[in-house]
Amino acid sequence: MMGIGLVKYEQGSISEAIKQWEKALIINNQSAEIQLALAVAFYHQGEKDKALKLAESALSINSQLANIDFLKKILRTNKIFADVQKLLAHPELKNYVNQ
Repeated sequence: MMGIGLVKYEQGSISEAIKQWEKALIINNQSAEIQLALAVAFYHQGEKDKALKLAESALSINSQLANIDFLKKILRTNKIFADVQKLLAHPELKNYVNQ
């Protein structure tokens, strides 16, 4: 479901990507990657509070997700990679990103 969500996101079907990632999160609620993907999608849709909460949770589980080189390895699409960078630049995530 993570992969389908990435495809939907890349196609611009953000709502469909969110549905896929929410299903995946039900199966594995401790997946930092899924939480971060959802955070990016919500951030893209303007739901900043929800996005920041999910991003903080994801980064608490796996701080490597704040590492750009690490993200390049795990993210297969340019759109979500660019949008992750925008989210991680948010001032409220500064403490997680600069660890």
